[in-house]
Amino acid sequence: MIPARTATLHAEALRWASRGHYRQAEKAFRRALRIAKKSLPTEPLALATLLNDFGVLCKYTGRFTLARETYLRALKLVRRERGGHRELVAGLYHNLGGVEHARGRYAQGLPYALRAVEMRKKIRPRDRLALAADEAALAAILVELGRIGEARRLYLRALRLYRRKLGPDHYEVGAVLANLGALYSKAMRYDAAEHALRRSIAIIEETMGENHPRIASALNNLAVVCGRRGKFREAAALYRRVLRLLKNQSASTYPDAAIVKENREKLRRIESQSLAAR
Repeated sequence: MIPARTATLHAEALRWASRGHYRQAEKAFRRALRIAKKSLPTEPLALATLLNDFGVLCKYTGRFTLARETYLRALKLVRRERGGHRELVAGLYHNLGGVEHARGRYAQGLPYALRAVEMRKKIRPRDRLALAADEAALAAILVELGRIGEARRLYLRALRLYRRKLGPDHYEVGAVLANLGALYSKAMRYDAAEHALRRSIAIIEETMGENHPRIASALNNLAVVCGRRGKFREAAALYRRVLRLLKNQSASTYPDAAIVKENREKLRRIESQSLAAR
């Protein structure tokens, strides 16, 4: 049996991470891992689960290479065990696809994301919420590969299910709306993008708090949309908010502050050009 202290530290790490306190979460994870490794011969699945959750934290803090290595270590442990453990394996493929997406390696992430969906569909009884999460992760990669129509259908399907099963104001609804907003922005449907992003931000603020780092990406995307719609003052204010948030949550680099600053400079150029054209 895995030591009780490891389980306690694991739960503590997840609590810190859910609140956006990533430094404290990492400390708890690393302490838990040090203890869990000593129990590896008898508890490999518990260690794999711990590694998986630590990998998620690494992704949130922008350490994508470490996240990928951690997921692969967990996958290796699970594959050694009898019984398949398909839920955990599907989750690891989901996360591997997600970290490749975050790294901008969309073609490399696609097989992982497809494998996660394929495996999840075969698990009985089917976990429809987990499948929706897998399909939403796949959709994010499809968007970047130019397969906008496929991605939109997957997002909308996940959104309908989340609203029905979890309620209209659940965090997962906000997360899908944020992704839909990014999709609509890429498709230059700025009305739809702005609507989705504003609703997403409202939900994430309500469920996670105004200063949670997971809101940064949606705020950045809304700033981009506002800039493209000529709402320069609001866009500039949004960029300032994102940069303050990333500074206060210095353990989080996703999105990277450099990207936000680059977007802000583009906004200034667009605004200058707009004023010159009047």
